[in-house]
Amino acid sequence: MRTKNVLSDQSTCRIQIVAAERGAQRIERLGRRVDAARRAGCRTSFLFCDFDEGGPWAGIRDLFRLLATDLLPTHRELLQRHSYELVHVVPTLRYQLEVRNECLTDLSEGSERVRNFPADRAFRIVHGLIDLLDAIGPPDDAAWLMACEAFDHISHLGRRFFRELVRRRGQRLRLFLLAGVDPENAAEAGSEFAAVARVEESRWQCRPGEASDVDQGEAVRRAEAFEERARDPLAKQELLPDLIGAWRKAGDPRRMFGWQIVALGTYPRLGFYEDALRYSQAVRAVIDRYAPSNVEVQWMTFFKTYVSLVALNRPEEALQLVEEMGLRWLGAVNPVYRAQTLYLISMLHVRFLAQRDLDRGEELLEHARAEIEQIVDPEEQVFNYAFNRNGLALVRHFQGRREEAIALCRESYEHLAARLTADRHLLHRSVLIYNIAQVYAALGASEEAVAHFTSVIAMDPHYSEYYNERASLLLGMGRQQEAYTDYRTAIELSPPYSEVYTNLGQCCRSLHRFEEAVEAFSTALDLKEDVSLAYIGRAQAHDELGQADEALADYDAALRLLPDSPDLLANRAVLLFGKGMPQDALLDLNRAIELAPEMPELYENRAFLLGELGRAHDAAEDLRRLLRLVPSGRHAEVKARLSSLEARSLPDDGQAASSLGPLVRSPVAGR
Repeated sequence: MRTKNVLSDQSTCRIQIVAAERGAQRIERLGRRVDAARRAGCRTSFLFCDFDEGGPWAGIRDLFRLLATDLLPTHRELLQRHSYELVHVVPTLRYQLEVRNECLTDLSEGSERVRNFPADRAFRIVHGLIDLLDAIGPPDDAAWLMACEAFDHISHLGRRFFRELVRRRGQRLRLFLLAGVDPENAAEAGSEFAAVARVEESRWQCRPGEASDVDQGEAVRRAEAFEERARDPLAKQELLPDLIGAWRKAGDPRRMFGWQIVALGTYPRLGFYEDALRYSQAVRAVIDRYAPSNVEVQWMTFFKTYVSLVALNRPEEALQLVEEMGLRWLGAVNPVYRAQTLYLISMLHVRFLAQRDLDRGEELLEHARAEIEQIVDPEEQVFNYAFNRNGLALVRHFQGRREEAIALCRESYEHLAARLTADRHLLHRSVLIYNIAQVYAALGASEEAVAHFTSVIAMDPHYSEYYNERASLLLGMGRQQEAYTDYRTAIELSPPYSEVYTNLGQCCRSLHRFEEAVEAFSTALDLKEDVSLAYIGRAQAHDELGQADEALADYDAALRLLPDSPDLLANRAVLLFGKGMPQDALLDLNRAIELAPEMPELYENRAFLLGELGRAHDAAEDLRRLLRLVPSGRHAEVKARLSSLEARSLPDDGQAASSLGPLVRSPVAGR
């Protein structure tokens, strides 16, 4: 059988795009492939990946719900290590797992939640889930067939998950991904994987149509049953996509709209911005029909859409949103809406738009402060005032008036502390201390910055980024062992992200732990394949370990990303010369000098190399250029080398000028 032949080729991960009309027949035929693979001894998963039916984790939710059910009795400790990731996909697992390392951003609710996660935070969850699958491993070395129905209608997060799964662990897990797509979407679906796996395309003749005829009464009863289960808050979060899909099938767009509103309110706070915007688009299309005078729904839709756009670095669209939907809030009865709208517009000009307008931003903040004075609720007024002054601190920071920025952050912190009870707005207080730390770091006041990072860590001890940033300051201060401890803590507190492993690798290099550095850089590149600094750092660590071939491969990879880096070319030239490839080394040095004609190390290296090649006259010319570039304190040394060269060599006599000294590596290539 064809299925058996495909699965028997386990030398690489395989992707088969099945282009066929969507409907019951395509599902049935995919199901037959899954059954045949199971009978052949393969592990199998049949996943329904349509965003409209399953939301941001369509297909993936079912995969991990089943895995958790199977593994909890025997692998609880492993699941516990990945509890943070799992509960974002299957929220009801909170009833069975203790979630590790939640920070104030996770725990704060309502107006207290003043920070949004960065957009890549959701990708950390994706990588943590892949690490969990990797830890489970392939049972009995069996291949794993994943059939993904409606793959072309998958969520942004889902697309990212499957691509990264294939790239990172497709071969180890012996994965065969069978993706059912509409014929017109086959090429795009295949291109998703073209760079990371072997992709085949099959065309099936299938009748289009629904998987089954749904009786409307039964659809309504199903939707109502979901709503009954959604009385539980965790079940509600988990069932949001099911509720939306159920009311769609029941033909009740108003009830569907109500749950789309809940989804739009939920997913941005979890950092799922791309998929949240899909709900925003659906909500905004009908909001004036179903909620024309509902102020809370209108404001939430505007605010959550704005947050998602700026988190994804799409400020021009956020500005358009303000013009289309936000300006109406400047005339709102409630001064809170007026003040917050002015703040949001200000931040576009101060922080997000490519062309900053700090004066305009400050003007808007001052208008907002006047509105804040009209707020009746004392706590609401205190919070908004502190938040507004924090925005002004950012303006001062960008203006280079950093001492004033620090003073404003302190003022905001003291304003909150004096007027609120100690348990209120903890996240905002911690953010203010963090902002002070960042400003001190920008001023080069590392001791003060470290002290404030230490203070904010005491307030929010599970926020990985604080340890990562403090570690980088400590590393720059020469306190490598303390930095190492912080980097390791940052890794422990979060699902994996490339940056912290790259930083750990640099720290290990400075501690001369070169094998550990290679491991850290390799993990960074496993998580993100295009990090030039990780390739450079690993190349240098391999070089220190005497692993020239590995170092060369990493310099080659780094140069594919940074082809015009003179530092990388210079360092690769050193390795090429050491491997007996002087002509190749000379090509690299020639190109490096074209790119950086004022960089003295390049002439020093080329002079040595030309001397080794017997081109004494050309070597002497490079030493004369070197004299013009180095400090006067080195002139005597260079002149002595030049004299030695001139005394010992004849024009083009083929004799080496070995007295010039060895090639030197660029001192800045690994920065």
